[in-house]
Amino acid sequence: MLTDLFIRDFALIEELHLSFGPGFSVLTGETGAGKSIIIDALQMALGGRASADDVRTGAGEARVEAVFDLAALPEARRLAAAMGLGDPDENTLILTREIGRSGRSASRVNGRPATLSAMRQIAARLVDLRGQHEAQGLFRPETHRDLLDAAGGPALLALRGRVAALAGERARLSCERAAILGDEKERLRRLDLLRYQVEEIDRANPRPGEAEELAARRRVLANAERLAGAAARAYAVLYEGLSGRPAAADELGRLAAELLHLAAVDPRLQPLGELLQGTALQAAEVARELRRYQDGLAYEPGELASVDERLDLLRRLARKYGESVEEILAFRREAASEIARLECAEASAAEMEARLAELEASLAVMAADLSARRAEAAARLEEGVAAEMAELGLEKAHFQVSLRRRPDPDGLEVGGERVACDAGGVDQVEFLFSANPGEPLQPLARVASGGEASRLALALNTVLAGAGGVPTLVFDEVDAGLGGRAAQAVARKLSALGRCRQVLCVTHLALVAAAADAHYTVGKAEEGGRTRVAARRLVDGERPAELARMLAGDGSGEISLQHARAMLAGARAGPAEVAAFPAAGERAASP
Repeated sequence: MLTDLFIRDFALIEELHLSFGPGFSVLTGETGAGKSIIIDALQMALGGRASADDVRTGAGEARVEAVFDLAALPEARRLAAAMGLGDPDENTLILTREIGRSGRSASRVNGRPATLSAMRQIAARLVDLRGQHEAQGLFRPETHRDLLDAAGGPALLALRGRVAALAGERARLSCERAAILGDEKERLRRLDLLRYQVEEIDRANPRPGEAEELAARRRVLANAERLAGAAARAYAVLYEGLSGRPAAADELGRLAAELLHLAAVDPRLQPLGELLQGTALQAAEVARELRRYQDGLAYEPGELASVDERLDLLRRLARKYGESVEEILAFRREAASEIARLECAEASAAEMEARLAELEASLAVMAADLSARRAEAAARLEEGVAAEMAELGLEKAHFQVSLRRRPDPDGLEVGGERVACDAGGVDQVEFLFSANPGEPLQPLARVASGGEASRLALALNTVLAGAGGVPTLVFDEVDAGLGGRAAQAVARKLSALGRCRQVLCVTHLALVAAAADAHYTVGKAEEGGRTRVAARRLVDGERPAELARMLAGDGSGEISLQHARAMLAGARAGPAEVAAFPAAGERAASP
């Protein structure tokens, strides 16, 4: 529930802090005192409209902060946590909104920056604000199916859950089937292309590392004569000798033998002789390896052209399928896997088709059952709302729950026709209203005036009170234009609604204010040449004077004070009770 509302520099409000408790609370004051400014500020904190015109003259920005206790609202806690805007174990939630002179606004949830969309999603779980010119909460068509199902009770909600599970499975299977089959011509074209690509790669039969090996071989072949000539000259110098000179290996061996012989005279020549002897042996080994290298340089005529042709083939494959042989082979594996999937697509699709048909048959039976239960719940809701409207001065109005199905050639077959089906079943639910006999039924927000809208919202909330829902209800002048018995009915119903919800109401009727659990008065004061709006909660001893003012315009008259005290005493003596939404086969108890 809403526990605190902080407002600073908003319109005529300089600074205001109001604390709220459970039950039914009213805000009263003279016309133009600023009651609606408080409601507008709350609406801004809930993600509603914000304008630079709302900033108090002389201030840089307006700021509104609404604090909620979520102890009994685990779903709201989980939603905030899922958005990264709260802790699922934290019971306090703070919505903050700021609007600057430039028109730029900032939104925060629990001190963390939040989008307006996220703020509105969370606020929709917390407050239903029904103002004279607002159309939200109960008046949003997208909420009507959920409200009707909640009113239908646990059995209907459980059935809807089973329908949602089957509808989800149906959607998943349909997507898989479409993905497998796709367009038949496109599938065949794709198969032809993949088979050609696999065959082209298989004909080439590339090996990992082959391109690098071929490139190295090509360099050797292209330079074979130079390599052979260099090897021959080096072999001759080392092993055969050139131009009558002895071979280098032989000359090194002779010099080594001489040094070793002289080492008998000077031992210091011994290591040098041994080192030179080893060099002679290595030179002889290099010469033998050069001979083998020369023999290995032999190649067949046309081998260079063959290598070039193979490299060109690998380059063409690389342009199509990957930059390396490894990538080409990876492409081939993926293509082969896709070929296998496409070749068995028809068999898989046929199997899925059978599973889908079986699932749709079960879903159709369950969706039809859900529709029938909704129709029963709709009849009970219509009856309950009609009774409530009659007591609220709308006895000539007509409320109806519209249940429709949208034709869809690809939808679910129910009752011999194909209709759209989602997680909520096949029904499109909308609440319709006609204020006067002979006028056609139309969507609520399109036909209801401000006063009618507020009273209709009160009637709906009264009937749906036992079905859970938004914990805080705000009504702005729900009693507009009412008096006598209708005003008494409004007071009784708001008081009764306050037993299971937190209810805030802006009112001009003393009867309604007397029924409240908490009473706040709003007024204007002038300080330093500036007008500001102030509000405070009245203690019990102050309430009679405010009620007397509402009755007679002057709270000082003894008769009006006596009347006010009597109204308070009567309200305390007989609190109303909210009748729960009747189960199937039952009628709503009279309030």
